[in-house]
Amino acid sequence: MAPPSRLHWLCWTLVALALMPVKPAIAQDCSVARYGLTLGHDSTEYMTVRRGGACTQVVTAPGVGGFTEREATVSGISLISRARHGNAGVAGRSTYAYKARPGYVGPDQFVVLARGAGGSSRIIVQVNVVP
Repeated sequence: MAPPSRLHWLCWTLVALALMPVKPAIAQDCSVARYGLTLGHDSTEYMTVRRGGACTQVVTAPGVGGFTEREATVSGISLISRARHGNAGVAGRSTYAYKARPGYVGPDQFVVLARGAGGSSRIIVQVNVVP
């Protein structure tokens, strides 16, 4: 029987690497699904955060629907409804943050108000805190 070729060895190495479990990166502790924000219209965002983890999100409103860049720019945000199972707050002119309560797993929600020349929008942030 002939010894395995380099190509054979390389193929098996690639298969082994593909099957190895990979520890998620820190960025995997937080993910946000956005469905587009147009200032003047309310929106919903879906956030997933690991138990005890934190997440920040920059609010942007792309210039769509005939809005100019100036009309679509978020000039400020404020918290208008608090989270019940974590801490939500404003972390900058157009950024909000959420920190899950240690030990809590389940749904949470808070609401921010985004303002700009194109109008104001309520953003309902539905949070799923996972183990």
